Amino acid sequence: MIKKQAFKVFVLIVILGSFVSFLSVKPFIKGDAPYDKQAIQNKVEEILRTWVIGEESQYYKNVDVKLVPTSININGDTVEAVFSAEISQMLKARTPQELPAIKGMMKFVSLNSKRLSQNKVVAVNKEINNWIEEVKGYIGKTETITADFKVVANISGNGDVSKDTVKFFVATSQGDFYEVDKLVESASEMEEGWFNHAKEVADKAGDITINGSYQDIYQRTTAASYADKYALNYNSAYYTCLNDCANFVSQALYAGGIPMDYYHDVSHWWCEPPKPPKDYSPWCYVGADIKNNYTGLRRYMINRRYFYTSDYYWANAGSVIVWKDDSHVAMVVQNDTVTRALSQHNPDRRHYYYSGNGWLNTYYVNNCDFYIVHCYVPIP
Repeated sequence: MIKKQAFKVFVLIVILGSFVSFLSVKPFIKGDAPYDKQAIQNKVEEILRTWVIGEESQYYKNVDVKLVPTSININGDTVEAVFSAEISQMLKARTPQELPAIKGMMKFVSLNSKRLSQNKVVAVNKEINNWIEEVKGYIGKTETITADFKVVANISGNGDVSKDTVKFFVATSQGDFYEVDKLVESASEMEEGWFNHAKEVADKAGDITINGSYQDIYQRTTAASYADKYALNYNSAYYTCLNDCANFVSQALYAGGIPMDYYHDVSHWWCEPPKPPKDYSPWCYVGADIKNNYTGLRRYMINRRYFYTSDYYWANAGSVIVWKDDSHVAMVVQNDTVTRALSQHNPDRRHYYYSGNGWLNTYYVNNCDFYIVHCYVPIP
């Protein structure tokens, strides 16, 4: 009798132990197969990190990827995970001439110098030298970009992530995710793209003529540094607008040397910090509107010959990105010819990745206008 009671107690303990063990696991259930959410998150995170490092390592060394999960959802046998990323890296190139971009432009000159006019050759060589100086600022320096990634994949019957089903997505600065097949272009693609850029420069030679007695006082890197500094921590010297993107870019442009207008009315670019900018004025409003006499930030800067048309590929640090519908504006803070980054307000982004391949760069090409910035003044 005692043995039977002991046996019953033993069986009860085993059943209770199994039940408690079942409850202690925090799975997502597909049929009878338990999925360990944390284990799946760890696997997806490692897949993403390995992919990012593999992509970036084509052109960068000392690649370090920090990922912070912001959401993970398991629906049936599909996992969707979103991560905020911080990527630190340094260009492998020891000289600008090692980069595909510079090679592409130099190749254009080499193949076409004999048939081009002297003016066109000078224009292209000037562009090459400008980019050589630009890239020197990145070589030997660690750059840190931020990004948001989404990973979608299937989960196998044993709870593992099926690597051959993985899809990667990168967010635009406005928070929309686009699928990307790779983060960087191949060397041949970059070389071809920059070859075509040199051709475009040659074709447009003479379109913009600045007399030799003028100098450009706009400090692009100063403007870009301002944008990075105050992207997340607002400058308390200025009033913060409800939609602060134009106010923020205006501050950066002013820090870079674009002068405020002498006329303090709604159709001119000016501000008296910490007072709020005038409603609809070019300082705080991107588009042309009847309330600013049809002179928003974009039109003001173009009319004053501060903005010059550029594009997704060639806009360098200190350039400005304006959404085609005038709904938003941001500042370019990095373009080392491989990776591009911007800083903005609303939503706030600091050194935020906007490169990529596939639908991501298609988004920026189709939805944004790019402007390089100059401020030419007479040489004293």
